[in-house]
Amino acid sequence: MTAGPTSSPTPTSPIFPASVRAAGIIWIVFGAGILINVIPVLLRTFGIGLDADADKTAPIGPILQGLFQAVIGGFFLYEGIASCRGAIPSTVGVASGSFLFALVYVAFGILEAEARQGYYLVMIFVLVVGLLVAGVLALAGRAEYDNWYTTRRRQREKRPS
Repeated sequence: MTAGPTSSPTPTSPIFPASVRAAGIIWIVFGAGILINVIPVLLRTFGIGLDADADKTAPIGPILQGLFQAVIGGFFLYEGIASCRGAIPSTVGVASGSFLFALVYVAFGILEAEARQGYYLVMIFVLVVGLLVAGVLALAGRAEYDNWYTTRRRQREKRPS
């Protein structure tokens, strides 16, 4: 059993599109980055690494924020891995999610532009561009991916059990 889709075609099988694989890699990096960012948020929330006389109560807001970020990061990590393995039926859903979250990050950037430092806006810009590129790549490889996925499914159905 192979870990991912093969790129070398047989005479009757299409090639797994490189654009979909690239989009999946972007989503994996994005999801992993969010999950890594959740660690210090939760550590600060629970007072780990703070001064001895700091308030160590854990307010519910940062806990929910950390959990929300973890869910989003887990979603992108899962969808990125599934895209790279060829386990999604179509790229339209993950591309739409990528565009949606790009818009969400644009909204965050606009709402917090005056209150944040320049590095925050640069980070938002990089996230938005990355999500838009991943979505465009997924849609660009949609027809090839659909053909590859359908062919693969038919080949699996023909195999004797």
